[in-house]
Amino acid sequence: MKKTLLFGLTIGLIGVLALFSRPALAQMALPLTLFPAIQDKEVAAGAKTRLQIQVKNDAATPVTGQLKAADYIVSDKDGTPRIVENNTVPSKYSAAHWITLSADQIAIPAKDFVTVDIYVNVPDDVSGCGHYALVYFQPNLAETNQTGAVQTESTAKITTKIAALLNFKVNSFLCRELANFGSVSLPAFKEYGPIALNFDVLNLGDVDIKPQATVALNNQWGQTVARRQIKDVRIFPEAAKNYRFELGEKMMFGRYRGNITLTYGTANNLLSRTFTVWVFPWRIALAIILTIVIIILLSRNIFTRLSRKEALMEKEIEEEKEEITKLKQMLKKRE
Repeated sequence: MKKTLLFGLTIGLIGVLALFSRPALAQMALPLTLFPAIQDKEVAAGAKTRLQIQVKNDAATPVTGQLKAADYIVSDKDGTPRIVENNTVPSKYSAAHWITLSADQIAIPAKDFVTVDIYVNVPDDVSGCGHYALVYFQPNLAETNQTGAVQTESTAKITTKIAALLNFKVNSFLCRELANFGSVSLPAFKEYGPIALNFDVLNLGDVDIKPQATVALNNQWGQTVARRQIKDVRIFPEAAKNYRFELGEKMMFGRYRGNITLTYGTANNLLSRTFTVWVFPWRIALAIILTIVIIILLSRNIFTRLSRKEALMEKEIEEEKEEITKLKQMLKKRE
């Protein structure tokens, strides 16, 4: 009876899972791409310019949807853009209100693309240097019953939207490029390598930067044992980027000195930080020391035993010599 009940419950559970899994299988990601995914443009106050994007549909059916310009911010340390819509008071980095699109509704034929013009009108009284916006396409899910995702330079995903980033730099002598290290986390001592580095770089300027970073690790004799070139990643104003990686090999020994070097900005500004780490495999060292001590103690014990045995043998030989001498004297007296 128990086996029959268990079998029935199992079949019922499989049926429920199958029932709930069918709609999920139907939710396929839309094969939509927006090109180029990111554009950098230098502009001047009061200037007018035009950009273009292409929305490509690789699906076998047409797709319709809305196009819209919006601001975005980066609030995490991974460089993930987040859309900011309906902001009544644009931030000092805003550029969405500069943009007019050639269409706000488009229909993309199957296996085809649509080109959209982006008209940019920079205000005469623009302030600051870096301004940022994005243009996103949102498919009509009521028609397609499917979802898409934003794919930007930082591989960010925003549900039901694909977006292209537009980064503007206003030609001005007031542009400020300034970066600094934030938190730097690394161990002062490790038993084994490699050495794990975890540090933040803060963008304190008013325009985005793409630092070129190199980390070198030298041993106690000044020889470079590891070097790593860090991939260039865009850091937006008033944002931070977190870097995490490892240097060196597992078997390391001694004092290691490292140097983090970053160059950024149009003037190739330099930012550097040094660190020191001791690596000592103390368990292995302790095992070796204990082994040596044990060998010394065993050797000493064996040597002591041999010495005692030798002393006893010498004493016995001396006693035998004395007895032989006594015997000789006795024989002489008899003669």
